[in-house]
Amino acid sequence: MIQALRRRLTVLFTLLTSLVLLAALVFAWGLACRQNRLSQQQSLSAAFSSVSERLQNGTVISDLWLAQLEAQYDCIVYIEDNGMPFHFSGSWTPETPRDALISNARAFTDGEAAKGEFSYGKTLAFDVAGENGDAYDAMSVRLLSRAESGSGIYLLLMRDVRGGRQALAILTLQYIFAWLAGTAALYAVSRFLVVRALRPTKDAWQRQREFVAAASHELRAPLAVIRASIGEARSTQGAAADAFLQTADQEATRMASLADDLLILASGDAGARPADLRQIETDTLCIRLYETHLALAHSTSHPLTLSLPDEPLAPVRGDEQRLTQLFSVLLHNAFEHTPAGTAVELHAENTGRGVRICVADHGPGIPDAEKAHVFERFYRADKSRGEKAHFGLGLCVAHELAALHGAKLTLTDTPGGGACFCVSFPAC
Repeated sequence: MIQALRRRLTVLFTLLTSLVLLAALVFAWGLACRQNRLSQQQSLSAAFSSVSERLQNGTVISDLWLAQLEAQYDCIVYIEDNGMPFHFSGSWTPETPRDALISNARAFTDGEAAKGEFSYGKTLAFDVAGENGDAYDAMSVRLLSRAESGSGIYLLLMRDVRGGRQALAILTLQYIFAWLAGTAALYAVSRFLVVRALRPTKDAWQRQREFVAAASHELRAPLAVIRASIGEARSTQGAAADAFLQTADQEATRMASLADDLLILASGDAGARPADLRQIETDTLCIRLYETHLALAHSTSHPLTLSLPDEPLAPVRGDEQRLTQLFSVLLHNAFEHTPAGTAVELHAENTGRGVRICVADHGPGIPDAEKAHVFERFYRADKSRGEKAHFGLGLCVAHELAALHGAKLTLTDTPGGGACFCVSFPAC
């Protein structure tokens, strides 16, 4: 499911960003086309202005100058003076013969003159099509002759536009390549960002699958015992039947405890805080914890000590029943995982930004390699422990209970050896 979601999001993000890129490139391409066309028109206008100024000023125009002009602007120049064409054969040969191009252009301008659209002194811009697929931008003007008689001067310039079209085609291919390359880059970036964004979701999904699998495994054992005990109780009578029923009841109690732990973890996943939050006197909470667990400490041969500062501890805000459950997990963990006769310490202190309550033991401690995993669900630091009383959820439940109260549960080493679990509460 995560893989399919990743692919769909990658395609979606790539498509959206690619469309934005395409719109930007189309806009830029349009500007480039306009600039290309304007550049061609300006080139033809510059050549046209150069010739027309010389004609108006009466400056001598030589074949050499016309040849240089044609070579510079890649154009065709045709001039008539009083109906007589200049004896200039041109500096280059177009695909369509010059005479044919000039004849087509002259026919168009004569038609415009007949309609009154091409008068003396007026510049006319138009297109001329060649016979071999070549095309030209053309400009023409009729100037009054300085002679006492005559029809005046006729000037015609034509510039082949295929070079500009080829440049535009190359530019278009470059923009298409830029879009394809940009799309590929956007796909790579989108894939990277989607993978990174979905990583927490993927991890959560994986944890959920592992959690369900582990919970199912843990529930299978007591269910099997309950079914077997009930079956045996049905086939026997008296004390033997009572023993089997007692076993089934104990396993049912274990299942209920496991269900409670799973509900706490589910609440933590949903971000649901305890409903009954109220201000709790931290000194009173610590004393009650000490008194409640003193008998258990004696039965397990662990000296239990309580250390409180001289000044009153800052109050905390939370659910007292849940907080008692939290520290009961830490105290039971200390009693069960440390040798008999070693002390277990319960102490609290003000931190300036709240209050910290710690449970420290003087047992073998927890290796550094295990510290990062002790709060994981169904994790057991001691793989050899096979006792049915341990599901591997205690410290994970404690961690979730601390988080639900806005507190932080941390693990450090006790000076001299052992493990120290501290819960840091924010200021109330």
